[in-house]
Amino acid sequence: MLKIKKIIKILIVIILVALLYKSTFGNYFFVLKINWNFKLPTADKVIYTSRTQPGFHGDGFTYLITKYNSKNKIKKLDNIDWDTEKDENVEKEILQILDTLKIDKEHLIDFDSKYQHYEIVRRDYSKLFLIYMKEERILYIVEVSI
Repeated sequence: MLKIKKIIKILIVIILVALLYKSTFGNYFFVLKINWNFKLPTADKVIYTSRTQPGFHGDGFTYLITKYNSKNKIKKLDNIDWDTEKDENVEKEILQILDTLKIDKEHLIDFDSKYQHYEIVRRDYSKLFLIYMKEERILYIVEVSI
């Protein structure tokens, strides 16, 4: 009986650790908060992801396409100080990153469509680009870690 209780306790601990990992470290939006001190609402759906193998220092590229359906989450996105003007330099830099990641045409950002963008640059030249297609409720996340 004592052995069974011990096994059950171990299983409970393993399950709790797995759930904690999935809900925090397994969530890219949590990583954004930790790495960039920038909080985004968790997407209702992740449509596509791609990333390079991180280097020794965690450097590399990450690309996500996410979809929002929840009105509360969309309101939080609307509170971001988006730049609504097209920016060819941002477009060019992002397209170079997506080319490096070998993203197929189906998952490229359509910069001919109306979009809003937001950019964070750190002192080490790491960058976070957010491209938001408001009408489609799609958020593209491009991260460059150096």
